[in-house]
Amino acid sequence: MENHRNLEDIIEIFSKEGKPRDFTSFLEEIEKDDLTISFEDLYDFNSEISNEHRVFITPSVLKKFITSYLKNKEFIQILDPWCHFGEILESLSMNAEHLTGINPNSTEIAIAKKLLVHEKFQLLHGDTIKILDAENKVFDLVVSTPPFKYKSTSISYDGIIISDYGSNIIIKSLLKLKENGIGLFVVSSNFFNNSNKLVKILEKTSFFIDAAFHIPPGTLPNTSISSYLIVIGRKKYEEIFIAQLNMEANFETILTNWKKRVSGKILSLGHLTKFNTFQTYEKIEIDLEIDKFVRKSNLETIGLNELALKINQFKIDSAFKETINSIYIPQYGLSNVLSDLDDIKNKPSNYIEVVLDPKKVSNVYMANWFNSQLGVLVRKSFMNGGTPQRVMTNSLLSTNLYIPPKERVQENAVKIQARIDSLRTELKSLEGRLWENPNLHDNISRSLRSLNRDEGMEQWIERLPFPLASILWKYHATKNQKDKKELLLYFFEALAQFSTVLLLSAYNNDDELLNKENSDLNIDKIIYSTFGSWINIGEQLAKKTRRLMSDKNDKVRCLRMFKHKRSNLIDVFTDKKIYHVLNRTKQYRNDWKGHGGIEGMRETPKRLELLQSELIKIRDIIGDVFEDYTFIKPGEGHFEDGLYKCKCSQIMGTRSTFKERLVKVSMGLDVRELYLIENENFEALKFLPFIKLMSSPATEENACYFYNRIDGDSVRMVSYYFEKEADINIQEDNIQKFIRDFDKG
Repeated sequence: MENHRNLEDIIEIFSKEGKPRDFTSFLEEIEKDDLTISFEDLYDFNSEISNEHRVFITPSVLKKFITSYLKNKEFIQILDPWCHFGEILESLSMNAEHLTGINPNSTEIAIAKKLLVHEKFQLLHGDTIKILDAENKVFDLVVSTPPFKYKSTSISYDGIIISDYGSNIIIKSLLKLKENGIGLFVVSSNFFNNSNKLVKILEKTSFFIDAAFHIPPGTLPNTSISSYLIVIGRKKYEEIFIAQLNMEANFETILTNWKKRVSGKILSLGHLTKFNTFQTYEKIEIDLEIDKFVRKSNLETIGLNELALKINQFKIDSAFKETINSIYIPQYGLSNVLSDLDDIKNKPSNYIEVVLDPKKVSNVYMANWFNSQLGVLVRKSFMNGGTPQRVMTNSLLSTNLYIPPKERVQENAVKIQARIDSLRTELKSLEGRLWENPNLHDNISRSLRSLNRDEGMEQWIERLPFPLASILWKYHATKNQKDKKELLLYFFEALAQFSTVLLLSAYNNDDELLNKENSDLNIDKIIYSTFGSWINIGEQLAKKTRRLMSDKNDKVRCLRMFKHKRSNLIDVFTDKKIYHVLNRTKQYRNDWKGHGGIEGMRETPKRLELLQSELIKIRDIIGDVFEDYTFIKPGEGHFEDGLYKCKCSQIMGTRSTFKERLVKVSMGLDVRELYLIENENFEALKFLPFIKLMSSPATEENACYFYNRIDGDSVRMVSYYFEKEADINIQEDNIQKFIRDFDKG
């Protein structure tokens, strides 16, 4: 099209005439008016229409990597046997004399012919397999994104029968390659299954995998599954090269490492592995994370088969006979491993019983170990890749465990756990006594103080991000009960905003998911920031996130959206209970303000106790999750060996003079923004600027400010604890841009 206005005009015509917003109507309209279109128009139109009418268009990150890899290579003939709209062919037009594209979809090929008008392009409509069988040309390069799980007529290759259309396209295309030709194909993660017949045919025809580039879930349109760009040639390598395509800034480093066939500083920048042992990119991530834990923990590696005397599996409705020193591992999912048969709540057939050698390890120790962060990673490593994930007995037997070499360490760990269990029981007992006989409150209060709860609260506050910890510290240090009550109300309001900004920041990394949510979220709730509006938005995003996290493929996509490898923090800030607390405290605040009048001396302590009770619940929900995550503000940094090394301030705890830390990440960090980084990870989640750390204009002291509202051309920010300058107006274009973009969505 001549300009973007024409695209808007077409969409408006569809609305007026009641035409469906799909590519068939799009083609009719551009043919009727003989409009000139561009690939940019194509991508824009695809993003404007509903999900049911959206089609596959090769993502720009994938096109850019392919063109980066091939930029200095020249070819005579290039083939894309499933060319969609010809977007890959167009990006390689400078690399070849002739480019051939095939597509059985009449609408897509007609639009492609409108876009690719140069005589070097040959665009063919029809069944890809039949056209390839009749094609006499040979090609220097085949590059394509063939369909996944698309059934076709079965074809036999030396007795191996293939009925998957995408697999047949790959084989037929490769057979049209010159001796030194290259094949690049996007495939699903099922390609690397041991049972995949396609791999066997490739080996029979002397084609071998050179590299596999992981495409994170959510990158390809209309699917949440992991996929790979595989590179195939005639040369057989001892190891294949693995990397991840999620950031254009890393392409040069990835390509350099691939060319040299060396591993990068981190997995996403390159890793060499045996093809016959490679399962998924995520499996390598887990294995490398386990290695990190083990190296820093001084643990001994031992096979489960060395500790296990016997492994029992039972059929449905059968039961276990209790065996001394046994653990019970759930076959599905990651619920707790148990050490006591009486604790099994589901059918025993859902568990695997592992009888352990009591001379080597305690069942109580191993059950708790399997439920630890390292233990959960190990459990993930011996589960299959199906849906639902399941423990495979063979994998279980060959699994390595990592335990302290000294038996005394295991014994002490079990004793400490017993003490923790005892404290938990003691607290439960105190709770029961309190409500059975409230007149004993003085005795119960003394017992409770002996458990050092006040000291524990102070330590917990120090582990929180500064935007929250600073408010709680002022509450903790203040003696006046009315001030304490007001500060707790401020804390809950800040927590609502922090939780929601965390979720919005993650969704901002996935345009498709954010656009899906926009229609349900009222932009006015952000523009006119209130306690209730942040809770409302947070609840909706939390519900959506819980749905995503409950699906195997969507969970991987969701973790990448948050820039996390573990789900701990996501689980906390999407927990229904956190929003129950926030809604109650909002209701308290509204009731207290709504009734008006002066708050009496007897009323203040009651209100404070209500809020303190809610704070205890929040502490229970959040727990120690921030031991594994750090809120940071970047300082000076530079790229080195594909990583951005940056001196950052750790925006944690109650002090406004922050500790410094060297952070290594795979992307550049903006010194104006705040980030949340998971420990031992190389990606950081950029927080949307609704929360700012900056020097107060008047005092130049570090202070944390929360977004309050748009105020003319500026943005009003408020601090919930910094009395010297409690509210300021700043210029923050990124907030206004996010709100504009959010409104369009």
